[in-house]
Amino acid sequence: MTIETKKEEETYKIPETKEEALKIIDDVITREVNWAYDPTDDIEEAWAILQEHLRQGGKNSLAKKIAFQILLKDWGDLIYEPPYTDEGQNRDPKNPYSGLTLDAENRLNELHDIIASVLKQ
Repeated sequence: MTIETKKEEETYKIPETKEEALKIIDDVITREVNWAYDPTDDIEEAWAILQEHLRQGGKNSLAKKIAFQILLKDWGDLIYEPPYTDEGQNRDPKNPYSGLTLDAENRLNELHDIIASVLKQ
């Protein structure tokens, strides 16, 4: 998707992925930092922290998905509270992590930590 500006020859591509959006924001911040008259150390450091957080967020999300698949393969439906319990009745079918038994939740967290540590290397 593109948006036309007042000048017909200029168009800007609307980002469709997180990576495209980050590249655009990075370009804007880089230009602003390069053109600034005042010191920009705070802006550059804040942007570096945000980028690292976004990169790690992706890895954490991936680690949780992998851990859940391992848990599901090993335990099957035993990871969920029975449907006749309050937790089982309140399970959100759109959220695979809701309604987990306490043991399954603990194992999921253990697997997540192990996988996340490997992904960070």
